Amino acid sequence: MERRRLSQEDELLSERRRSPEEDAVEDRVTRELAEAEEKRKREKEEDDLEEFQLQLILEMSNREMVANQTDPFEEPRSKEHSSVDWAIIRESCEVEERKREREKEEEELEKYQLELVLEMSQREMEIEVANQICQEQKDLSEEPCSKESYEDGESSSQTSESISTLLSSFEISDQAIELKTLEDILIDANAKPARLSYTFIRSITGNFSQEIGRGGFGVVYLGHVGTWKVAVKKLSILQGFSDKPFVDEINCLMGIRHNNIVRFLGYCADTHGEFVPFNGSHVMAEVPQRMLCFEYVPNGNLQKYLKDKSHKDEWKTQYQMIRGICHGLDYLHNKRITHLDLKPDNIILDACLEPKITDFGLSRCFDEGISRVYTKIIRGTPGSIAPEIIDSGEITFKSDVYDLGIIIMKILTGRNNFDFENWDTSIDVDDPQVQSCIGIAKKCVPFNQHERPTIGEIMQKLDEIERMGFEKPTP
Repeated sequence: MERRRLSQEDELLSERRRSPEEDAVEDRVTRELAEAEEKRKREKEEDDLEEFQLQLILEMSNREMVANQTDPFEEPRSKEHSSVDWAIIRESCEVEERKREREKEEEELEKYQLELVLEMSQREMEIEVANQICQEQKDLSEEPCSKESYEDGESSSQTSESISTLLSSFEISDQAIELKTLEDILIDANAKPARLSYTFIRSITGNFSQEIGRGGFGVVYLGHVGTWKVAVKKLSILQGFSDKPFVDEINCLMGIRHNNIVRFLGYCADTHGEFVPFNGSHVMAEVPQRMLCFEYVPNGNLQKYLKDKSHKDEWKTQYQMIRGICHGLDYLHNKRITHLDLKPDNIILDACLEPKITDFGLSRCFDEGISRVYTKIIRGTPGSIAPEIIDSGEITFKSDVYDLGIIIMKILTGRNNFDFENWDTSIDVDDPQVQSCIGIAKKCVPFNQHERPTIGEIMQKLDEIERMGFEKPTP
């Protein structure tokens, strides 16, 4: 009887016991709901203040019109009166626009909260299954057993196997959710990138078994997501590691969607236990894992393409590459982003040889109204760093234009190495369109950045080339 009573108490405790995962999810939801509520309060206070200010402006305007005995529907009698009316109209429009933006943010917040609720429901189901397994193991352990030691060992083995099965089921369930999420992102071109776990990325890359690229910032591996392929860039974690470059790169990538820029699908910011060398031995340490997931582009990079001497491309193919790179860079500059490491290694080619800009590890995002910054650390590829960066550490949008000019030279000559001063004499083509592209490349590389064109001016020149009668290539 006593044993049964203790068993019932244990069952009640088991039902009430909450897992760390459930507590973590509930805490996160509670915290985010509280933050959302605080945000709504602040926004309401701002709305009230704006409405009050608008009422004051309207009242002052009405008083002025009454004092001047003017009709609000008549044309203003003076520039001063006109400016007052237009100020009121602009203020009203701005208030309305801000309200619409907040409504949109609230809709996104509600959607996110719904996703959290669904995640909690999934966790609760998993916890219920876990409790059932634990209860079954408990019932088995209470059954009478013989005194033979091997039976005790068998019971312990069954318990260990069940726990391992339970943990595996949690891991498989999480991976299935992430797989479905990544598949949805690949299907929907407008879907936002997602956070991915280290376990999931290790699974889709076959434990990082197939390397497809390597650079100064890390190694790129091939991954399989259903019928799709993806590229996973695993960043090198060195001594003195800082998350700032990783965070800066993600911030740049999050808002980018263009046909000539590689598509960003997700990121990993986990830690993973690994044996690392320490004082002549090895110790277990939690090592940061920082990875970026992109669409897979099959034809490798432009550097590899230029090295392949079997390519004897006609002018149309060369122009398609130049035009695509310019379109991608024009999009970035309109987004206030400088790439700062534009080179053939960072231009990848799809199945139709359409170029896509990749590797934003050195990129900078400029605030509105800012057109230059200065750096004390010179980073980039020797031979492709703009002179002003080397000379004074000055970074501008024209720094990318310098790199673009070198890329155009390499595409037109078909070589990576050439005489910088007399490179154009090696192109024996008397075609006005080719000569126009040679002219663009020359204008991109002066030592003085102020003599270089903007990417917008280069796009206008490309439009002129197409109006010469050249058939515009299909993207």
